[in-house]
Amino acid sequence: MTGIAGTRPRARVGTKNPWALTRGGALLVVATVGMALLLRQSLNPLLEGTLPLVVFVIPVAICAALGGFWVGVLATATSAALGIYYFMQPTGQFDIPMTFQNVLRLGSFSAIGLIISTISGRLHKQIERLINVEQQVAAREAALRNVNAELERRTAELESFISHAPVGFALIDRDKRYIRANEALAKMTGLAPEELAGRSVADLTPPHQVAQVEGNLQHVFDTGETLQSLACTSGLPTHPGEERNLFLTMFPVRDSHGIVAVGGVTLDITDQKRAERAWRESDLRLRLALDAASAGTWDWDIVHDELTWSDTNYALYGRDPKTNPVTNLRSWLDSLLPDERAAEEAAAARTLARDPSEEDTYRAEFRIEHPQKGVRWLLGLGRVLRDDQGRPTRLIGINLDITDRKHTEESERAARAEAERLSRLKDEFLATISHELRTPLTAILGWTDILKRPKRDQEKLDRGLDVIERNARVLAQIVSDLLDVGRIVSGKMHLDASPVDLGTLTRGAIETIRPIAKAKGVTVRADIDPIEEPLLGDPARIEQIVWNLLSNAIKFTPRDGVVDVRVEARDEWAGITVSDTGQGIAPEFLPQLFQRFRQEDSSSSRKYGGLGLGLAIVKHLSELHGGRVSAESAGVGRGATFTVELPLARSSDQYALTSGTRTMGSTGGSTLDGIRVLVVEDEPDTRELVQRVLEESAAEVVSAASAAEALRVLDSARPDVLVSDIGMPGMDGYALLRAIRARSCSANGHPPLPAIALTAFARIEDRDRALDAGYAEHLTKPIDPGRLVTTVARLYREYRGRTSLNQNRLLTG
Repeated sequence: MTGIAGTRPRARVGTKNPWALTRGGALLVVATVGMALLLRQSLNPLLEGTLPLVVFVIPVAICAALGGFWVGVLATATSAALGIYYFMQPTGQFDIPMTFQNVLRLGSFSAIGLIISTISGRLHKQIERLINVEQQVAAREAALRNVNAELERRTAELESFISHAPVGFALIDRDKRYIRANEALAKMTGLAPEELAGRSVADLTPPHQVAQVEGNLQHVFDTGETLQSLACTSGLPTHPGEERNLFLTMFPVRDSHGIVAVGGVTLDITDQKRAERAWRESDLRLRLALDAASAGTWDWDIVHDELTWSDTNYALYGRDPKTNPVTNLRSWLDSLLPDERAAEEAAAARTLARDPSEEDTYRAEFRIEHPQKGVRWLLGLGRVLRDDQGRPTRLIGINLDITDRKHTEESERAARAEAERLSRLKDEFLATISHELRTPLTAILGWTDILKRPKRDQEKLDRGLDVIERNARVLAQIVSDLLDVGRIVSGKMHLDASPVDLGTLTRGAIETIRPIAKAKGVTVRADIDPIEEPLLGDPARIEQIVWNLLSNAIKFTPRDGVVDVRVEARDEWAGITVSDTGQGIAPEFLPQLFQRFRQEDSSSSRKYGGLGLGLAIVKHLSELHGGRVSAESAGVGRGATFTVELPLARSSDQYALTSGTRTMGSTGGSTLDGIRVLVVEDEPDTRELVQRVLEESAAEVVSAASAAEALRVLDSARPDVLVSDIGMPGMDGYALLRAIRARSCSANGHPPLPAIALTAFARIEDRDRALDAGYAEHLTKPIDPGRLVTTVARLYREYRGRTSLNQNRLLTG
């Protein structure tokens, strides 16, 4: 029999007899036969010569009993020999006569000895067999006890394992009832293990699943197959109303007669299912996010150098996963632009070489050549995964197309650089304008101080007034240029179109600027051809073009230099060419010549002043008229030529002008004799200046320092024309005009009082607002005395004409 813990111990075949035919047996024979010999000799007087061998039966019996057959035979032979020698006649020798009596005595003794020895030998063998059997029985009992102990231990282990297992175990009989169940299954059902015994499976199964569960049990009983199934159950006592996910395994339990029960293993995988659903939802959200961001995913197995891409990632690179797959790091590097490959390979190596304690993130921006879209910028983001020893095993991440972002960043950098450049230009411009304003102001203030001194002659007075006037006009031109640039930048530069005689206008501009040229020693020559077709444009702006070109040429032409002006018709264009013999223009500066605030020399040591706006205004005004401007120069010191071409009226469909009206009046010879003018101006010096200009033309002037004062003197002054500032404290010029109109002077049959807005608000929109508010004219500061007088005279004539007409209508009505 084989034991559980080891092999069966070998049973003892017999026990070694100390009196067997060995030295022990011989000693036994000697001892017992010797004692018998002594006993027989002591009895010899009694027995005389009779029964010589009878005493020796005792040692034979003892030796045979103790030593077995052969010891008994030895004792028999020894006893016979001693009996013959000592007690059979003749004694003292072994050679005795073989009489019948002696033969009978020896034969009987030998037979008795053999019989006793045989019986004893057989008894010894039986005893040895019994001892052997007893020992075998004892050994088997010990082995059985070991087997039972091992079985009990293993049974206890199995019971403990089943009872304390975190999964449910049950045995179910053919009646679909629980034979036994463990603690885990009991907890699932809310019952104790002993309460489950004998309960029907149907009692603990949701009604809609009873048929399925019982059918599976019967199938296992019938076929002996093992079944696995996933059950979704609800209404368990431990989780009422809650759906649980159970994984069931049913297997047959057999004995020698066949299947006796079905074993069931129940695993509650509700938490795993929830985690699985949460993972799927998270994965879905991630995929939606990646799809929304057009992000491609990649997974690099570092150990085996295997690279896997998503379909979106293939689309980002413009590759077909079937015909042009990416399988490893090298094939990815080959998809980059050649000058990107070494840097990106080094970046990946640096990421993998980081210490595990550092952040295991990967970030790189690189360029690829997309087959259809050209060069694209991609952003790679990833994370390193490591094994238990900290060795990198995988690098997973995403790719994003950041081409638009890169273009935006490039645009931002360009815009920032442009803003910084403009800021520098602004700083330079502010420094320049400060210089340009202070220079004429210095001359004006200096000569004003000189003229205020008591000792002055007529020559000094004339010289001072000439300097003051010239520098004041310079200041006015600076302000005018700044306002024009503001209109250009804001897109609010408009034109008042009317037919223009370009030749006459150019001659006027030349005559206006000739004193400046003469003062500098520069000769201005004109060659003006008659132009039959009219030029449609804004006369003031075209005059400004010509004046700016002439002013620029004179400024950069040294003393004794020449400025030539040429006006001619060129097919459908009127051309104005201004050339000089001045310092010329460096070729590298020509492309920047017409930019605002740009001067070839903007340093503090520059030779020529100015704001750098004149040519920019020329370019904009020319283009606003549908024309063009160009500049040529043979180089520094070799003069320059500027050409403006404006379309003639016959080709006016080539451009569009903002229509408007412009009334050109005479600038001289006007008298205001008998005209009453109310002047409203809050600044005392300007108010006095306007009053003097009008009074020197024989006007009767009443001045007011505010709109409120003007309303107080209005009835007593009874003005024919109102000249008012716009920006005044308390009540501005617009409110003043509304208040005057509200007094309804027209109630007596008089038309509304004609009003002139004389203001520093010089924008086109300021002019439009003033006219919309009811002002008949909009004149800007600084004051042009001739134009002011002419405008007052014209408005008075128009006012008197309307008054006479209204009176006639009243008389005839």
